[in-house]
Amino acid sequence: MPRKKILPYLEAEGTPADKTTVAWLSASRVAFTAVKPSVQWQEGEKKELNVLHRIQAHVQEVRIFDVETRKTMRHADGRLNSYEDGVVTIVLEEFLPAAYYQRGDATGAYDVRLVGPLGKEQKVRHSREDDFKPKPAACPEKAQLPGPAITRQLKREHGCLVHLERDSPQSLWIYYRADGQKADVPLRPADLNSPVWIDWLGAYLLGDFVTMSRGRMGATSQVVALMKPDGRVMTVDLSSWSLTNVRPTRAGMTAVQFMPSLDRGYDGIYLWHASGQYQIAEGYMVSDERVQVSPDGCRLAYVWEWRHERNAKRLRVLDVCVGLGLRSEENPFEW
Repeated sequence: MPRKKILPYLEAEGTPADKTTVAWLSASRVAFTAVKPSVQWQEGEKKELNVLHRIQAHVQEVRIFDVETRKTMRHADGRLNSYEDGVVTIVLEEFLPAAYYQRGDATGAYDVRLVGPLGKEQKVRHSREDDFKPKPAACPEKAQLPGPAITRQLKREHGCLVHLERDSPQSLWIYYRADGQKADVPLRPADLNSPVWIDWLGAYLLGDFVTMSRGRMGATSQVVALMKPDGRVMTVDLSSWSLTNVRPTRAGMTAVQFMPSLDRGYDGIYLWHASGQYQIAEGYMVSDERVQVSPDGCRLAYVWEWRHERNAKRLRVLDVCVGLGLRSEENPFEW
């Protein structure tokens, strides 16, 4: 059984919105979407001639929590959509025809958003049709593959992961590198979902949840994997089910565990450390709001919820390096 070693945490001011994006801006500042005080979410939705008009800027705001000063500051009205490569995207309002939210037809659907470096964003109109257009691909063209395939995009400078659908579920993923080289990925097909680039580690996390299931890709296992851009792979056996938000940190692999059939005291964040497995945070962690690791690999930001009650969510941050007395350059995943 895992041992309890509950680490201290800091808590941001404000109630995180449902399905909020959590994004680290630096090793000490984290952004999230909060519900505006004293505003009901219904006030941000209107039906206008079969068009659903959502006004996020009326009911939500982007806040930034500085863990060094322990202050939470309002940055802008709207919903945080993403923060990538120094560019922030904040949605102010959406115009969604009935065909969009009933059938997924993006024709005529658009939103108004702020885009740009933090503090220098510009207001732009974004067509939802653009979300469905083919993006510049790092994967081989279909004609270059021997048959139908499932693909997972990596960074363009690295390449693409491919699994041929005609192969058996026991066959491997293939890493098509940007330099033209190919390599097998020694991982069950069902264990690889959406690759996530881990900046501090300089590697991809190839699977961020562990659930017991079987589908057309075969059965899952209790293993997650890390892959370097050159194709070298490290597997980590977590020896447990019902894990989401798997994340590598300077202290080891962490994951959220939710066991509805057991005592709620088992819910929380767990750490797989060299000295054993520990529960480092207690309570229900909202899986839709992704746990995010700071750029230095030391801090975890997550949304904690009290008994599933509305307006009972909080954004919390814990530091595994300080909590476990680790050096900031510690790396348990060298290979």
